[in-house]
Amino acid sequence: TTKDLGIAKDPNPSVTAHEIVISNLDPATQYFFRIRSADAQGNSSFSANFQFTTSGTVQIPGISQVANASQKLLTEKISELLNKVTDAKALEIIQQQLQAAGEAALAPPIIIGEPHLDIGTDTATINWATDKEANSIVDYASDGEYSSGGYAHKEEDAETYTLAHSITLRGLNSQTLYHYRITSKPQIGPQAQTDDKTFTTKSVLPQIFGIHLIGVGEDTATLTWSTQVPAGGLVEYTNLSTKETKSIGDPSMQIGHTIRLPDLKFRTNYSALIKANTVSGDIISSQPITFITTKDDTPPVITNVGNESTLYPGSDVKVQTIIAWDTDKPSICQLFYGEGVTVTNENKVSLSPETGYVLKHTQVITDFTPSTVYKFWVECNDKNNNHAKSEDFVLYTPTQEKNIIDLILQNFQGTFGWVNNIGK
Repeated sequence: TTKDLGIAKDPNPSVTAHEIVISNLDPATQYFFRIRSADAQGNSSFSANFQFTTSGTVQIPGISQVANASQKLLTEKISELLNKVTDAKALEIIQQQLQAAGEAALAPPIIIGEPHLDIGTDTATINWATDKEANSIVDYASDGEYSSGGYAHKEEDAETYTLAHSITLRGLNSQTLYHYRITSKPQIGPQAQTDDKTFTTKSVLPQIFGIHLIGVGEDTATLTWSTQVPAGGLVEYTNLSTKETKSIGDPSMQIGHTIRLPDLKFRTNYSALIKANTVSGDIISSQPITFITTKDDTPPVITNVGNESTLYPGSDVKVQTIIAWDTDKPSICQLFYGEGVTVTNENKVSLSPETGYVLKHTQVITDFTPSTVYKFWVECNDKNNNHAKSEDFVLYTPTQEKNIIDLILQNFQGTFGWVNNIGK
């Protein structure tokens, strides 16, 4: 390994083609050599000096723990080169560089900026970047889980070291607040970790179906539709002649929707667009529908008929009954009733017709008798005098309660028959 050469001899007889095998050499090591040959008479000569370097790698303690093949090869190469450096100043410079490189390698990665989130109804993809290669870990939990015990779930790619990170959380609940924390750990050195962060998954988008255009009149039209999840409703309608667009809506979250379009022009073409919005602000729209206002010849539809009776005890027992109902378009209605389950013209009674065209109707009756069956119905007319009659309804007024004196007398009458004669 130095120019102070040793000797390796070939004991074979004299030949003109020579070969000597030198064994047990060190790997990745430079050797010096020259050749001496002598004939049978002892005449000899020497070649010039030559050199060669054995292949392979220098055995470095702990090298087997380097998992990355390229890094392992680079480490072996650097170690080989270091063995050749003998100058003290050069070694000092190398030491300084190694110390700086070690400090940089052992510094935790930096998570650059805020993570970017792509949020759906049941998934969330979290993207972030680091200044050095590290793995990708996200701990997460719903708000309820986080409040009771921290992060309940983990999604990670712990074996991939990269600068650009992306983790997708699946199986989330819609319209739910989640907490999450990002962790990135390099192969060597401490990890980087964010503080707690939050996001809210989106609501399930409503689907608009069952669209019906009912009650088209001279200046109004009514649209009904349904959504599979509660949503607010809005209708944008356009006069196709003037291109004027108006909108009317109902922000309440419900599944069944009815919106009446007012102040339309008679015999005019209109286009209407239905929109449904979720509590998180997502909006979907239906295909536009067109219609023309015309003379209304359809009768009003009477719905939601109900009654409630209250007994007012006293010397003159009274029953107050409230009867209420709805119509799908402004109408004037009249209430008819009679005692018993069969009502004829002879025992039929009616209240005075209402004084204005309204959608919600209420009538109060105060002359019903306690413990009595009554039949009633409603008849309505809209502004075009289209007439509608409801089905017949039956109600039973409350039973009169006996006061304490009545109960005492009834008890005595059952025990002492002579009580019945008192006052006779």
